[in-house]
Amino acid sequence: MSKKAKFAGLLSEEETPTTKKKEDVLSSISSNTVTQETVNTGKKKKATYELDIELHKKLKLYAALNEITMTEVVEAAVKKYIDD
Repeated sequence: MSKKAKFAGLLSEEETPTTKKKEDVLSSISSNTVTQETVNTGKKKKATYELDIELHKKLKLYAALNEITMTEVVEAAVKKYIDD
């Protein structure tokens, strides 16, 4: 079977309930993910950090479920960490 035929077969398959649920979760996460833009308000400074993959997933999911940005979660966590 050619690659083109295999691809056509994938497109014609119906979605399973599991796939739809996964897509709903992914769409809620991606709808909460904002394309990075330059922050130049004078009150904010852009910073780049590397996070553990699992921690990043948890951060992204937490932000999506709570309808806040990942930046808001990180800012609150850092403030709490520094102030305590």
